[in-house]
Amino acid sequence: MTSLLWTVLAVGLVANVLLSLVVPDGGTQLLLSALTGLGVLAAATALWVLRRSRADRGAATYRRGMATPEFIRDLRLSAGHQLLYLPGVSAVVFDDEGRVLLGRRADTGLWSVIGGIPEPGEQPADCAVREVFEETNVRCVPERVALVHGVEKPVTYPNGDVCQFMDITFRCRATAESAGRARVNDDESLEVGWFRTDALPEMKPFALLRIEQAAAEEGPAWFLSSAHAHS
Repeated sequence: MTSLLWTVLAVGLVANVLLSLVVPDGGTQLLLSALTGLGVLAAATALWVLRRSRADRGAATYRRGMATPEFIRDLRLSAGHQLLYLPGVSAVVFDDEGRVLLGRRADTGLWSVIGGIPEPGEQPADCAVREVFEETNVRCVPERVALVHGVEKPVTYPNGDVCQFMDITFRCRATAESAGRARVNDDESLEVGWFRTDALPEMKPFALLRIEQAAAEEGPAWFLSSAHAHS
């Protein structure tokens, strides 16, 4: 919005200079200057509204798979569709029976672990807890970092926005009183359920990797370097 205001001021200044050269009469010049300024301001406002509308439509597309914080929608107003490298948080939640909590995503129809994007200033572990409750109605406690991974392939959304994510995966434990209350709690999932680790539904390899690395109650975090994987 700041760059737009500077553009409006620059165009208005140029228009007024040209009017002072072309129109000698002071009263007429003042009237034309006012009309020119109003026209430029109206055009700038219309442009801003259009850009905001496009950003909102893009955010709605994001939300089918992962909730989009307001700060990303604002960033898209100036960044357009270009690649954004964003933080992502995943939560592999286990109950007291050793089952893992999964949600079937509304955008792909596939089962996966719960995840989301941290708000500015929000700790990744707090984001994991928040996302699990918002999506599944389950309260959980983070136990350890299981995996840190920069996802190699960018994601291109239907509206043209391009994102690439750096994922931090937490092993979490569901509180005993909330484990039985798992349900679809927002529009990001079609189903929510608990699964034994030896009877998982069809999932993408990265989802399986996160579950595998989070399965142990203790252990170092898994990460990938240019040479090889570490755990």
